[in-house]
Amino acid sequence: MISNGGDFNGWIKNPLDYYGLEEIKQLISIGSCNNNLLFDEHKTQETLQTQYYRLTLTVDAGLFALLGAASFLGGTMRMTVSLCVILLELTNDLLMLPLVMLVLLISKTVADGFNKGVYDQIVKMKGLPYMEAHAEPYMRHLVASDVASGPLVTFSGVEKVGTILHALKITRHNGFPVIDEPPFSDAPELCGLVLRSHLLAGSGKGVKLEDLDIKEEELKMYVDLHPITNSSPYTVVETMSLAKAALLFREVGLRHLLVVPKTPGRPPIVGILTRHDFMPEHILGLYPHFHPHKFLALMELVMTKKT
Repeated sequence: MISNGGDFNGWIKNPLDYYGLEEIKQLISIGSCNNNLLFDEHKTQETLQTQYYRLTLTVDAGLFALLGAASFLGGTMRMTVSLCVILLELTNDLLMLPLVMLVLLISKTVADGFNKGVYDQIVKMKGLPYMEAHAEPYMRHLVASDVASGPLVTFSGVEKVGTILHALKITRHNGFPVIDEPPFSDAPELCGLVLRSHLLAGSGKGVKLEDLDIKEEELKMYVDLHPITNSSPYTVVETMSLAKAALLFREVGLRHLLVVPKTPGRPPIVGILTRHDFMPEHILGLYPHFHPHKFLALMELVMTKKT
């Protein structure tokens, strides 16, 4: 419970009552004392102490404790609305809402000028691929095929067991494109996408790759992947803007986004976009000249030349 002037038996009263004309006069007098001390050598330390004690007798310490807690939480968590509701329910005083809102707004605005919130920092430290709600400006100058990760591992519609097992061992991919080739089709065409979990589910639920006991003669057998293949995965053309692809990926909540060629006569798939491919670290690692500071300087130079 928040104390009322050191009394733990009651809630804070109306905070606006503590800022009457007399208190404003005292604040002005303290400010004038501080300013005069810089220029007047005759001001004594006793005058400052007297003004300080007069102020502490009339200002509610519990009110400033609450506002200090609100500013600390607003600067670290950056959750303005949630914190405002929580503190309002703790105090049960609706008249305190304007002060809490003001403190949260100031603390969040100041903190945003230095870094991101504590939750964003934890996500970054753990290396979790969190996608922002908006695409970065430099993504507009890239296309989907520019950042498609490789090497691309594909399966045929009817694939050898040994080939599937080898691909699962040497890669950590969770999705594999399935391509139908002659004689099952006239030309190579994309059949769909099969997940690692679906490939392992044939041996039992929750089975890991290390737990599989496949005999030598079974590795030479073939398995039809069509029944467990997603025949309608989300695809984008290789020339699609990376910013649009990022928005589509996030809004739909995808794990894999297949990139297909624009012109015929080429392999039916160019690459796969995952959440890691949209991370700034990955993109800036491939294209260092798109670093935000360098990118802004380059755009300013281009605009200057145009004018």
